[in-house]
Amino acid sequence: MRKDIFISYQHKIIRINPADIILVEATGEYSQLKTTTKNYLLHTPIIKLEAVLLPHGFFRVHRKFIISLSRITHVERKRVILGDLQIPIGYSFYKNFLNQLDILQ
Repeated sequence: MRKDIFISYQHKIIRINPADIILVEATGEYSQLKTTTKNYLLHTPIIKLEAVLLPHGFFRVHRKFIISLSRITHVERKRVILGDLQIPIGYSFYKNFLNQLDILQ
């Protein structure tokens, strides 16, 4: 498995370390890739990004959001907190999302 991923952005092919990605947000037929340093608007559907990011520790928590599991600060009811960002967890994604976490009680 390759460590980095490549995106096409503004007539360039840019290498991105998956560890720098915070989340992906679907906006129509585009997707916004948010990293620690920059946001990229890609003409790529979220379903395609989900397939690429899944092996790198990402999980789709909502029809509009894919998050990095390593960036989770905490989970409250039906939302996940990534630092200052509050991301809703979709009803149909909730159970599978919780199964991805190693929850100790």
